[in-house]
Amino acid sequence: MRLALIDLGTNAVRFDVVEIEPAGAVRRLHRERLASLWGRGCF
Repeated sequence: MRLALIDLGTNAVRFDVVEIEPAGAVRRLHRERLASLWGRGCF
């Protein structure tokens, strides 16, 4: 099974694609990070 994960944080957006094997092992196929800086000047 393949899954895509998106994490929207205050300073970055992360995108991962993983493959979960029947035995439960997880293998990362792709990882990407983009600085968004939405939280800049917030605190």
